[in-house]
Amino acid sequence: VSRSAYKMGLFCLRIFIAAAVLHSALWETSLGDTACSPVQYLEIGTRGIIQCAFTESLLAITWYDVDKGDPILFYKDGVTSGQGYESGEFDIYPNGSLVIRNVGINHESDFRVTKIISGTIPTVSHLITLHTTVHPTDETSVRIFLVPVVAVVVVAVTVILVALCIIMQKVRKRNMKKKLHTGNLEETLPMMKTKREFSEKETLFIGQIKSKYELLYDSVQPIPYIKDRMYCVDKVFVNGGVEFLANMPEGGGQLRWESLGTYQDILSETCLSSKRQILEGEPGYGKSTLTLQLLYDWCQSVHTSPLINIDVVIYLRLRQLGGVNSIYSAIRQFILPKDSNINDEDVKEMLHNMDSVLVLLDGFDEYPDQDSAETDIFHILNKNMLQGIKVVLTTRYRAYRKILHHALNVFGFKGLMRQPTEPTYVKLLLEKMNKAVEKLMRKLQKNPLLDDLCQVPLFFVMFAHITNENEKMVTFNSVTSFFRYMISCFHSHMRIKMKDENVQKFELLENKHKALDKIAFEALSRKKQKIVWDKEKLRNQLGCEFYDRYFRIGILVEEEVLDIADEVSDESHIQYKKEVRFYHKLFCEWYAAYYVAECLSATALKMYTVFGQINPFELQYVYRFVCGLDKIAAEKVIQYLQSKDDGKKFAVLCMLEQEEKTENFIKRVSDLVSSGVTTIGKDESKLLQRSTLQILGVASKHKNGEGNRGYARRTVKCVEICTAVSEVERLSFIDCFLPASIPVEHFSSVIKSRHCKVLLEALDYEFALEFESGKWKINSEGTSKLSTEDRQSLHKLMSNTVTLSKDDSKHFQGYMIELLHNASCHKIPIYCVNLANAFKELDVDGNIILCSGLSLPILTSLEILDIQAEKCRKISQNEVNATLEYIQYCPRFKQLM
Repeated sequence: VSRSAYKMGLFCLRIFIAAAVLHSALWETSLGDTACSPVQYLEIGTRGIIQCAFTESLLAITWYDVDKGDPILFYKDGVTSGQGYESGEFDIYPNGSLVIRNVGINHESDFRVTKIISGTIPTVSHLITLHTTVHPTDETSVRIFLVPVVAVVVVAVTVILVALCIIMQKVRKRNMKKKLHTGNLEETLPMMKTKREFSEKETLFIGQIKSKYELLYDSVQPIPYIKDRMYCVDKVFVNGGVEFLANMPEGGGQLRWESLGTYQDILSETCLSSKRQILEGEPGYGKSTLTLQLLYDWCQSVHTSPLINIDVVIYLRLRQLGGVNSIYSAIRQFILPKDSNINDEDVKEMLHNMDSVLVLLDGFDEYPDQDSAETDIFHILNKNMLQGIKVVLTTRYRAYRKILHHALNVFGFKGLMRQPTEPTYVKLLLEKMNKAVEKLMRKLQKNPLLDDLCQVPLFFVMFAHITNENEKMVTFNSVTSFFRYMISCFHSHMRIKMKDENVQKFELLENKHKALDKIAFEALSRKKQKIVWDKEKLRNQLGCEFYDRYFRIGILVEEEVLDIADEVSDESHIQYKKEVRFYHKLFCEWYAAYYVAECLSATALKMYTVFGQINPFELQYVYRFVCGLDKIAAEKVIQYLQSKDDGKKFAVLCMLEQEEKTENFIKRVSDLVSSGVTTIGKDESKLLQRSTLQILGVASKHKNGEGNRGYARRTVKCVEICTAVSEVERLSFIDCFLPASIPVEHFSSVIKSRHCKVLLEALDYEFALEFESGKWKINSEGTSKLSTEDRQSLHKLMSNTVTLSKDDSKHFQGYMIELLHNASCHKIPIYCVNLANAFKELDVDGNIILCSGLSLPILTSLEILDIQAEKCRKISQNEVNATLEYIQYCPRFKQLM
């Protein structure tokens, strides 16, 4: 036997013995409980224990239900608390194992246990998947069943390993021959690139920052005034609309926005032309939430995330860094524990030694030192420092452009995407999930303004919760009305918990907030915006009772930071203090708007002083809120904006904040649309586009002159000229602006006697003019044949709620009825028809008669019918019966509301 064959046989024998030992270890593990097994089984109907014992001393233990996102219980110093414990469903052993008092099928889930040893040692987390069993299993039968299965597996693995050994031996011989032939003495087999091992200090550093990040992403509070509901960011984050500013294929330096498939693409190689990334978006769009999701991905080593290969992620909230020039000092002060023995120089050395580092800088628009060129943040963003690391900066639009002097990658937040699966964002917020989410979506579809507002995740979450709590929710016509109602919910939620004698005092604190208004304005009007305050100073300015109330309801939030007022370098002298900020910057703008409105309405003297201090393009919501709060102030704001070349579009948004359309409002609209060409750009937001259309609609309604009658006479004149030619059989108006209806008295007997077809091609449909009624009807010839594009367009339209309102014009209702009938004829599913105070009666043929007199025929593809009668009108029993008979002819029908 050759030496090589002997070595190969010995190697295979060792592998076989190792496989046998592994099989033995697996067998023993399957029969007994490990300290913290990742997969465990419990029997339904019994008292079960999820084994996860911690033998060493520890500070606290927390158990989470990962699927639900809820903390089950918290154990510290022998004291157990939490919803799961208080309900009697769960308990905990002193060694850390979780006790389920009565195991049920609902307990089949993923559980995470987190052990906190001390403030300096990183937390330890284990993910455990629990499976439930129905019947008790006999141990002997399990062994009898498992023995042959395991034996077969071991034999199969052994055969595969032996085959691999033979192949590797042959490859080695072949490579040796090549070596001898070429004289190359180097190893020819490629070596796997191994990740560098971290030093003891680096491991401690990474563990400490991960512990900090876990506290941040594990305590997301979607509803600020409900403090007992906190979730892991992974449960509330939604992959919304993120776009990338890319070069156009034609070149020439032109740029265009391209949609990204997922937020993880932000760090993908395809988007990385620069190591400096900018995430820009309006307030409330989820920029900070996205950074927390990135922290979660890194800490949890999510395999689909590009962060899986990042050694260290540094996360800093820039609003906290006022007066802190060194990034290394900022990391030590705001990320590491108070008692950490890692100093600034250690941080600097470790960051320079790491293979890959990502720095997340959140909220540049809130950075107090954004105009300073002396800070590390300035030098990092401009690549004068830490050039090799990746940096992601979040900010509002335009805020970063004055300090960056090089090319970079820009990503834009465009709000939530309206997808069928999107309601996952509110699953954790709504008790009756399916019905509540469906109701929420219908309300958004009925109110275009709300639909636009709720593209902002912050507003969407608030609206979802308000909708779930209030069955008879008011209709919002402006951002101001929505925000005013939202603020009232903060106060009312606390008011119902108070004693009756305190209610009057509480209402006083709710309505009298002038001191807070001035403080908010001064913070925003500074050249260096600083919207954080020392707690004690702010408490003294506002009054203890006022401050405590606004803190309790969640409008004000406290954060603990280092007190760096003095420059004592000795760490033993470092002290911490509490700083206060608004829950979100939008709340600061809300209260600042009260101050601006009061100043503008009181005197004209302060007008340009105020405008000079508040940039409308950086703080647009201040201006919009002002216009919704005070009429006099609104006039001055709109006048100021219209005087600026780049402010006319913004003036449109401010105009629509006014609830009452006064004569001055109409005059402003007239001045705006008559001063030049009114454009609607494809890059403008959906809200701005819709607002411009609303302004044009207002201008059209108040237009003097002939109006619709003039259009009608000119249309008839055109028809007369064309029909005078006997050879003309068809007259088509393509994308022309024509009157919705033409009085029949305008048609002469000559026109009626001719068989010339008059058609209007618009909105991807063909309409025929009926001389008997003067109305446009969808061409019956075109109805029988729909193109693929038309069918897709109609299918998309019918997938949303179609509303026929009493306030709609008769012409519009006629259009929509024709489209509904067309969809029904082509068996296109009609999701929902909403009759908003438009229902009158049912005729003898079972058709629904609207208040306008039009008839809604039976729609065989209808799924939901929502009838909303006027408050003073009651639907009779006969009408109910007739309605039930109507829906019997709709085989796809699901729900009558």
